[in-house]
Amino acid sequence: MNNLFKNLSFAVLAFISVLTLQGCSSSLDPDTFSVELNEAGLYSWSTPVISIRSNTAEPIEVTNVIVNNGQCSFIGHDRRINFPLHFQMGQLARLRITKCSFANVVQVDIETTEGTVSYSFN
Repeated sequence: MNNLFKNLSFAVLAFISVLTLQGCSSSLDPDTFSVELNEAGLYSWSTPVISIRSNTAEPIEVTNVIVNNGQCSFIGHDRRINFPLHFQMGQLARLRITKCSFANVVQVDIETTEGTVSYSFN
């Protein structure tokens, strides 16, 4: 009887631990931001631009943006980007992509103090 109680207690503890770990997920709801990929410019000198807009009522802090797992770099649309970026609802940041063409941008990961969210483009 004592062994049964110990085994049952261990199983319940393990189950609660698994549930707790799942609750600590680092991913955000994709609706946190609106992310668009556009081309700026004409013909051979056009560059991809990623627009990131906050959709949440609460302020959110973006600590990093990663394009194509770090294979593409970026600069601010009109200035150098310094992280963290502080967003209020509706605020927009534009990133001009360098070292990648428009057709090659397939993934953008946004890291925040509240977790990470990924967006894909075809």
